[in-house]
Amino acid sequence: MRPAKALRGPRELKPPHIITAAAQAAATRLMGGEQLLSWALPAFARLTLQFRRIPSVSDHKLSVKSEKHPEPGDMGDKELMWALKNGDLDEVKGLLVKAEDVNRTLEGGRKPLHYAADCGQTEMLEFLLSKGADVNAPDKHGITPLLSATYEGHVSCVKILLEKGADKERKGPDGLSAFEAAESEAIRDLLKVRSILPEKCSLGNRCLLDFY
Repeated sequence: MRPAKALRGPRELKPPHIITAAAQAAATRLMGGEQLLSWALPAFARLTLQFRRIPSVSDHKLSVKSEKHPEPGDMGDKELMWALKNGDLDEVKGLLVKAEDVNRTLEGGRKPLHYAADCGQTEMLEFLLSKGADVNAPDKHGITPLLSATYEGHVSCVKILLEKGADKERKGPDGLSAFEAAESEAIRDLLKVRSILPEKCSLGNRCLLDFY
């Protein structure tokens, strides 16, 4: 009876450079010439590279995404829209570096003034208007900043826009004017005023108000 073979554990994988050296020695012993080596060595070299490939500098450059730090005013519309909505005045000042940027149509089809009015950002609104923002500019839907502020119930924004000459007769896509669309009584009261005369008038310090 033949003795049972001893159980062997998992075969150890030898490092690629050992495999290549052993294969080279075996090929030399078997063939004794360079013909086999000229064929076998490139094949084993490719096998070695599969097991062990040292990353090159170019690999590192490809694997690491280059980070470009944008210059002021070089950021995308999304960053500007976020800053306008959240009242980040310093960020907006850094992004609107050109005079025409204040009236530029952004990615969402609206002007910067629309986002400020829509979110009730009074300080942002005043800054944009001071830089020449068109108070009556419509967005892609035909909505003016005044309508935007009215829809959202921002009384302070409505007041600022009216003081800067916003046209309250302009109608939105639903065919309604700001006065007709307003749900806030305070906004309706502001929109009732047709015109405010200069402080110096026939009644002294009082101003004449013309209501509907």
